[in-house]
Amino acid sequence: MTESAASGIAGLCTMVCGVLIIIAQSIHVPEDQRIRYTGVLGIFLGLVFIVFRPDMTPTLYSAFQWIEVFSVISFVIVMVTDSVTQFLQIILCSAVLGLCPGFRAAIMLYPEDNIPVSGVLLFMLSSCIITCIILCFIKAQHLKHTFEKRFIKMSTILTVVSIVAVISDIATRENHQMFLTLPSLKLILCANLVISICLKLLALRQIGELLPLTEAKDDKEVPYLPTIGSIATFISFVMICLMAPTSSFYHDVWCCGASLVLVCLQKDMRIFSSLREDNQTTATKITSLAILVTATLYRSDIWNYNSSWMFARGVTELILVLFSIPNCYILWGLLYDNVLFLSEQVVIFTLPLNFPLILYSSSYTGWALAVAGIVSSIWMMFAKFALQPYHDDD
Repeated sequence: MTESAASGIAGLCTMVCGVLIIIAQSIHVPEDQRIRYTGVLGIFLGLVFIVFRPDMTPTLYSAFQWIEVFSVISFVIVMVTDSVTQFLQIILCSAVLGLCPGFRAAIMLYPEDNIPVSGVLLFMLSSCIITCIILCFIKAQHLKHTFEKRFIKMSTILTVVSIVAVISDIATRENHQMFLTLPSLKLILCANLVISICLKLLALRQIGELLPLTEAKDDKEVPYLPTIGSIATFISFVMICLMAPTSSFYHDVWCCGASLVLVCLQKDMRIFSSLREDNQTTATKITSLAILVTATLYRSDIWNYNSSWMFARGVTELILVLFSIPNCYILWGLLYDNVLFLSEQVVIFTLPLNFPLILYSSSYTGWALAVAGIVSSIWMMFAKFALQPYHDDD
């Protein structure tokens, strides 16, 4: 039996013991929650051992694995307890707990024969800053009105370090390596996702007078946190789209899926002042439709035809796709502000045009656009339009 297999079995046994402890506690001492927490801790430790599978052999890599395990366990303890509440304590914990994830990410993303020391150091520094941002978010109730200043400062430092990491990767990359495959771009994506998700979750859990956790100002200055969250969300969306697979249809599906991150956009006084809970998903829906329309036009046969039939088919497809744009415009108005920008007859007229689009489309993306147009048109007709049957006055 290998050492990693033994670690996996030990982790599985620890999880089983944790489950048994929770079952026994619920039956015999349901009022004692400390025993339940012990069972949850056992399940978590088992998962950590199964994921990392640290070796028992006395090697440097084995020592690194065990440090990883203790770092994860310590991070969870810091999160669920009030042992760390001050910003200086958060910085010290982040400087210790963020080193192993950064080193692990560096050795996984960089090629084995070309791991630059500068890249590893910048990844470890970025990991420490990301850990600090996450801990600041978790300990926001303790930081109170200093949270905004601390969060903006750490986000600015992380942005500068990420840019330096990109410059370092460009300087040390191999000649045949493409720009979009640089590991530092994944670092930028991770950093913006962390900032975006943390600020969105912070906005959703508003408690009393602690949030938006800004300092008291006499000049009624608009908080910067929502704007920073929206900018980080948009950058995350762009980065995910740039890392999409090269295959045509899978690329379009990937980009549509990337629009899910736009639910992290926040209402602010600078960019999205009309954003509300009821129209939070509008950006995702309309962006997906825009991606389908753009991709269908780009992949049409009209740009690369070999016969007159392909040219005629491409022209027909182009016209049908252009007719779907007013439908998207109307849908955007109804979803975002519940306002009908154009006449409802436009939707009724463009609905049947989606069926020939299925026949004349030259890509799977066009089929997806046609199906989306049919579904959205039917939804608007039944849910938003007060359609009345025709009655002759005579």
